Amino acid sequence: MFDQAIENFDKAIQADPNSALAWTGKGLSFVHKMNFNEAIDCFDKAIELDPSYSDAWAGKGLATYLKDVFEEREYFNEAISFFETAIELDHNNPNAWAGKGMMLELIGRKDEAQDCYEKSMGV
Repeated sequence: MFDQAIENFDKAIQADPNSALAWTGKGLSFVHKMNFNEAIDCFDKAIELDPSYSDAWAGKGLATYLKDVFEEREYFNEAISFFETAIELDHNNPNAWAGKGMMLELIGRKDEAQDCYEKSMGV
């Protein structure tokens, strides 16, 4: 399923190599396959093309967080900073708020995490 999505995003990228949306979609597909390095490379390309694209920053935060959880356990603070950048770019990005909330919850900052979760739901 995600292999097909990656193929489709590759076709979109061939048609428009400057599409931050296509690079972000490809990155999210790699996240679902748990190929975090490839995902981060895609998000980096999307950010290079459009540094103000909040979803790319949120995707990079998610991939970095998951890479840390499943592989390395050393990029935690960096992941939080990517979610914060996404929030600075788009204060209404629910994925960025939820991602930051997950990170804060993992380190026991539950009140701050709850605030982030509420913002992700528009509360």
